[in-house]
Amino acid sequence: MNTHKFPNGENEMPKVVKAEAMIKKLKDEIRYERSQIKKLKRSRIWRYSIFLRKVLVFLLTARKLLHVIKNGEKYIKMEDDLIKLNEKYKDTSEENKRLNEILRNKTVTENGLDQSKQNLQMLAKQAKETGELIPYLDHLVTSKKHSERYYEDAITIAARTFRNENRDLKKYVYTRALEGFNIKGFPEFLVREVSQDVELQKAASFSALLTMRARQKQLHPRLPEEILDNKQVAYQFVDLFNVRRPWVQSSYTKDDIPLIAKSVIKPDNGAGSRGVYLYFDSNKILDVKRGQELDSHDALDLMMEKDLNNGWVSEDKWLVEELITEHPNTRDPARDLKFYCFYGKVELILEVVRYPQVKYCWWNSNGERVYTGKYENELFKGNGVSMMDIKKAEEISFEIPAPFVRIDFLKSGNELVFGEFTPKPGNYDFFSYEMDHWLGDCYLRAQQSLVDDLVNGKQFKIYTTLTQDLLSN
Repeated sequence: MNTHKFPNGENEMPKVVKAEAMIKKLKDEIRYERSQIKKLKRSRIWRYSIFLRKVLVFLLTARKLLHVIKNGEKYIKMEDDLIKLNEKYKDTSEENKRLNEILRNKTVTENGLDQSKQNLQMLAKQAKETGELIPYLDHLVTSKKHSERYYEDAITIAARTFRNENRDLKKYVYTRALEGFNIKGFPEFLVREVSQDVELQKAASFSALLTMRARQKQLHPRLPEEILDNKQVAYQFVDLFNVRRPWVQSSYTKDDIPLIAKSVIKPDNGAGSRGVYLYFDSNKILDVKRGQELDSHDALDLMMEKDLNNGWVSEDKWLVEELITEHPNTRDPARDLKFYCFYGKVELILEVVRYPQVKYCWWNSNGERVYTGKYENELFKGNGVSMMDIKKAEEISFEIPAPFVRIDFLKSGNELVFGEFTPKPGNYDFFSYEMDHWLGDCYLRAQQSLVDDLVNGKQFKIYTTLTQDLLSN
């Protein structure tokens, strides 16, 4: 079997696949023609037509010579012109193909996708208005399932045709084929055959793993990171790590909540920035989610009422906590530092400023800005984080028996102030494919490290001591 390497890398692979297919086709055609020639040469007609063939060859050669002599330079010039025309036609044809491809892609990019989304929004709105939304959804779900199945079958069949090809080509084809499957659709034969040669990174999905973790929560509600999602439990936990945290008071209804200067009003059990208000004083109240300033208690009361009515806040239970500012003597809200922690290892950090407008900056643990696919229209160049900040987040994460939890802090001056634990970051499905796969690998590595430590007898004493009363109830 041919096991040659390709020094120019994967970019040349499509050319190699095409070339080898053409070579195979030509070899098959040559083999067939040779077999036909051998068959013909064994026939009586071939043996008895030797003299006739020689005469025909002589006559054809003579005719061609006479034609050339007769037409002379005119004939030669016509031949040259024809060659030039063919070359010009070929160049023009290739250029037209290239321009048509550019135009087609441009049309799809600028018009097709946006128009398609607009049509879908219009169809969904019409279906709701006419009471046909459920049948419309059923149609969409069924069509998607059938379409996915069709394409997955087609990709699988196409990949199978390379099972007996050389190792390099097979690896390339299988890698490309794997990109066409979701985490459930990976065919067993591909997983089995590529497990030694091809990385299955496309199968690792942070989004899918968090969704499965949400299902795991339904089966077992007391997952460690979910227990720490409770604000009071979280504060008791971080107190053991000598980390500053805000003072907090709870629980209040909307009508009896105390209005304290330099405080934060937020839902007792909430996620994200919905229902969160920064209360500087009675004349300056910042609605974090809506990004607008309120100038009175009545305006605050009206917005909180809207939060309850539109479902942004599930129940009329609120807490008040200390407002942390950018610097102790300023009124600008402190920036957020959100550490994506994978069992003792920080892999990604989100820096957020919320005033005068919300802006985001992504960092890796090496202090490099990274592209994630999220908030791409709202990015800014942040201040970054220190290694001391990262080590503190990793220290806390390493004592939580969970593969992933985001630990959120506020940065006030040079000090980290704990905010909360976030088991499931908002819009975690918005990451780019590359980032989703990379974070999926981070999750799986952390999960295995956690299992190894548990097998080796790690006790997680801080977590266990704090939560054993909750777990027994």
